[in-house]
Amino acid sequence: MKVCIQYCHGLCNPATTAARIACYVVAEQTLGAKLCDLGCGPALEAGVEEDVEFIRNDPVVAVDCCEKHCAHRLLDLHSARIHAHLRADEILRGHGIDPDALDHFALHIDHPAVLILTEEITAIASEVLGADVPPEEVTAG
Repeated sequence: MKVCIQYCHGLCNPATTAARIACYVVAEQTLGAKLCDLGCGPALEAGVEEDVEFIRNDPVVAVDCCEKHCAHRLLDLHSARIHAHLRADEILRGHGIDPDALDHFALHIDHPAVLILTEEITAIASEVLGADVPPEEVTAG
C-alpha cells in the first residue's frame, strides 16, 4: 500500500509553493517512492483512469493552502479515499510564520516553512500508513 499526497496547485500563493516543495520532499526523501506518490492534479482533472483508480484504492492526504480547499474538492470529484486533510497556511501560522509574507520565489527545500510542512505532512502520511517514521528524523537535504 502507498499513500497519495495530493497538493493544491495555486501558483500565486506562497503557502502553496512551500507545500508543493514539502510534498515533493516527503515523496522523494522522507517516505520515499515505496510508500508515497504525489497526486497529479492535471491527470485527475482530465479523468486519467490510472490516477483516478489510485486515489480510490489507496489512502490520500489532501494538502490545501487556503479556505477554497481545491485539492480536497478535486479528490471528492473522483470519490477518493481521503484519510487526512491538512491546511498548510494554518500549519505555518501555528508555527508563527505568516504565509502571506513568504516570497514564493525564495522558497527551497531547506527553508523553515518547507521544513515545518515536510515534518507535518510526513507525520500525517506515516500515521495513515501505520509506518514508523519519526518526525525528528525528517531532513530535506
